[in-house]
Amino acid sequence: MRGNSVLLRKAYQVSNYGEVVMSDQVIPQSSFGQRLGLDYERWTLDCVVKIGYAVALDFSDRPELYQQVADDTADKLADLQARADSVHV
Repeated sequence: MRGNSVLLRKAYQVSNYGEVVMSDQVIPQSSFGQRLGLDYERWTLDCVVKIGYAVALDFSDRPELYQQVADDTADKLADLQARADSVHV
């Protein structure tokens, strides 16, 4: 990339309250190696989000298996599924 161009990427972060938050991150102009590193970081962490979403779906589909889950964890799983459904994971 040349000039004053920047890269934008979606980033998943966990807030201090345990919520998964998706935000845009602006990445200033960087070298190819830095961009490659950021792409690799994102690629390797994509599976974590997908696994969390799969657990949230299973939680909704088979609640009888999750009777021992704490209420706050259940709320977070339901919230994760709702957020992910809204952005079409």
